[in-house]
Amino acid sequence: MTDPAQRRTHDTTRTAYTSPAGGSLPLLLCAPSRSRPAAAVLLFHGGGWQTGSAEQFAPQCQALASQGILAAGAGYRLVGQGAATLSDCLDDARAAIEHVRGLAPGVPLFVGGGSAGGQLALAAALTPPTADEHSYAGLLLFNPVVDLCEPTGTWQTFREILGLDARTAAALSPLHLVRPGAPPAIVFHGTADALVPIHSVRHFRDAMRAVGNACRLVEYEGAPHGFFNPGAGEARWHEETTALAAAFVLEPSTR
Repeated sequence: MTDPAQRRTHDTTRTAYTSPAGGSLPLLLCAPSRSRPAAAVLLFHGGGWQTGSAEQFAPQCQALASQGILAAGAGYRLVGQGAATLSDCLDDARAAIEHVRGLAPGVPLFVGGGSAGGQLALAAALTPPTADEHSYAGLLLFNPVVDLCEPTGTWQTFREILGLDARTAAALSPLHLVRPGAPPAIVFHGTADALVPIHSVRHFRDAMRAVGNACRLVEYEGAPHGFFNPGAGEARWHEETTALAAAFVLEPSTR
């Protein structure tokens, strides 16, 4: 009989990184057990910048680690719970990126996240200082918030909760931050997403391509917001998005 330890392909640990404001923030780290990682992936959770945890992407991180990727899920200060503004969340995201970069120096780094976490990953990758100081191998985005300026009542409420005026919302909206030379991106999105409408990510894809950036949008017909989480809908949604994310990281031809 094979020793179970010999079959283990990855190790999961719960650790922390330091917020720019001081104090520790949670980091779920899934690392290949017996090899130097082929790449590193850092994912930020969703939850409207007010809820959520580093554990959200545990299933995806464990699947990626089983394929030789160092994968992490990061928490960050939440608005009303340590963060005064959305910019505080972004500051933490940048710190988490640098922490994970230091854990795997010299390997390609991918960043991403779901919903609000997707906005944080995009804002960090598309704006200074992290946009200019380091390069990213790519962006993994799961129904990301790309436009904080959406005119619907839902987003008006979000802007009020987050204390965003029109100028600040635009300054933090990935759709308004698109620039030539951005990292290649893959976006997973449901056509029935009532929170982040499909038209907004289609606009983001088109804006990225218009300036010469690679951006692939994979649409899931009838899928709602959060469809990529295990148990959120059809089992294939979680399985396919995870498999496509791994291929995006490991196979340059898919970017």
